[in-house]
Amino acid sequence: MLHYIGHALGLKPDMSAYDNLCFDAEVSGLPLSRDQALQALAAQGLQSRAHLPVRVLSQGQRQSVALARLRNSPARLWILDEPLVGLDAQATATARVLLQSHVDAGGAVVMTSHHDVGLQGPGLRWALGRGKSAA
Repeated sequence: MLHYIGHALGLKPDMSAYDNLCFDAEVSGLPLSRDQALQALAAQGLQSRAHLPVRVLSQGQRQSVALARLRNSPARLWILDEPLVGLDAQATATARVLLQSHVDAGGAVVMTSHHDVGLQGPGLRWALGRGKSAA
């Protein structure tokens, strides 16, 4: 099983951040309680934005809603397209911790990024124009 977050975040703009998480879990056939959804949003710094329509959120806040879906995903492989785009310094730090926690738990992350995410652990990192290096 894998979890993919692309450039188009797959969020419904007229639904709240909370409803987007619940809808995504339901479509994926995954259990997600109200508390789990709210905790995932709070962990991404969105506790005060959980019930707002996604259309009124900033790009970084929308990105954080998409990343909140990962917090309850059972997928071992995450494929992410620019997961740090639009995030402020605090949200970037939170995302890095989320990604590192996944790797530390034995998960894998395949992602594109213009930023050095600084993930530690076994694996390879490809830098365009520079070839591969140990992660």
